[in-house]
Amino acid sequence: MANTFKNALTGITNTNQTSCYTAPSSSGNVGIVVGLLLSNDDTSNDTTATVAITDTSASATTNILKDVTIPQNTALEVCRGNKFVLEAGDILKVTKGSGGSGLNVTVSVLEITW
Repeated sequence: MANTFKNALTGITNTNQTSCYTAPSSSGNVGIVVGLLLSNDDTSNDTTATVAITDTSASATTNILKDVTIPQNTALEVCRGNKFVLEAGDILKVTKGSGGSGLNVTVSVLEITW
């Protein structure tokens, strides 16, 4: 068993849902999201963000946040002491709203692989 801390960094400039992290795909592996930071790098405009997790084994997607406003030049810490456990192949996805020029996503994960 290996425990590995990883960061997944994604810059989003469009309004398409974007996969930001996928848990290791082998059965029994997990990715524990210990940090999730959304930062709006636009100096003039607010933006919104939706964060979702896709459970690939159940073919279901659940929103963690929906259309949350992130003011210009600020960041939103999503986890704040909470953790999200992603089973093998599950995906964390973020969608940026139409306002603002860009959204930066930082996902900090503890991967446990067998």
